[in-house]
Amino acid sequence: MRFELAAGFWWWLLTLFGATKKNSFLDVEDGTLEARFGPLFDQTYRFDELASVSLHRRSVPWYLTSIGWRTNLVNAIGLISSPRNIVKIALKQPRLTWLVGLPVRMSDLYVSLEDPERFLDAMRKTGVPVAAPRF
Repeated sequence: MRFELAAGFWWWLLTLFGATKKNSFLDVEDGTLEARFGPLFDQTYRFDELASVSLHRRSVPWYLTSIGWRTNLVNAIGLISSPRNIVKIALKQPRLTWLVGLPVRMSDLYVSLEDPERFLDAMRKTGVPVAAPRF
């Protein structure tokens, strides 16, 4: 099941860096979650690697509120196409991930989605814990 990234006002700017609606999504399928944001981020996680997923409406860190490929260079990556409807995907163990040429030992992935509630419902059905929303 595919979940589109939120289409905010600044989406056109992301297309300049190769992020389009066709190559930017979360995909839940066959025991895995694929996170893709244009040509600069494409990662797949098994459900047993995920600690939890949750909705983060207004509580994302300041460095994740701008659009684009975001990171704090420590443990978080953001695939942000809109500052609203952001979900947090927490990993059980950090994973070395490359983002725009920078290595990040990622344990938290933030993604802005068109329909975060539909994504959370789908994850609930897979058995991945869905944490209470943070506001």
